[in-house]
Amino acid sequence: GNPTSPISPYLLRKYFIDNTQPDFKKAHQLANTLAKADRKNIQLDLLTKAMARQQDIETGRNLPKFSAVDINGKTVDNKELKGDLNIVTTWATWNYESQNIQRMLWRKKKEYGSRLAIVSICLDASISECRKRVNNDSIKWSNVCNGNMWETPLLKSLAIANVPGNIVCDAKGKIIARNLKADKLEEKIKEVLKKDK
Repeated sequence: GNPTSPISPYLLRKYFIDNTQPDFKKAHQLANTLAKADRKNIQLDLLTKAMARQQDIETGRNLPKFSAVDINGKTVDNKELKGDLNIVTTWATWNYESQNIQRMLWRKKKEYGSRLAIVSICLDASISECRKRVNNDSIKWSNVCNGNMWETPLLKSLAIANVPGNIVCDAKGKIIARNLKADKLEEKIKEVLKKDK
């Protein structure tokens, strides 16, 4: 195929990143090849940088330490994720699928309480839009939004390169899945949390 084709980044994401067993090493190699062929493509440049970091944040590894400030001025870090199942997720008011995931997580949080811990990262350019949506949807967990969209430092430190995106960790902080679609994410929550403690 043509590496400068606008479909190339989409195919790279679809086949190497957005699945339950992503191949970040291969994705990084391909992203590098595509970026060299199309140096003006900002999306490819960001994807290449994310892929370089993502190799260290694969399934089976521990979630790296992170720190950010949420929309209410509270510091958010790994200590926030102390449930039996922990999810870091990305969303945006302009992405319908990601909002559906937020609503599904809200229902699961009501069902499982503190056994399910969530931190969300909003990619909106407007912090006030994010805050309004969080309040309207009665979201009670931490939402990080600094208005920098794809340049949000937390995205880079956790190597998340898509919306909706997610990292699912067990009680010890080990990554057990990444970038699950809504139905698979709901299945994973039920699978892990249905076990009575």
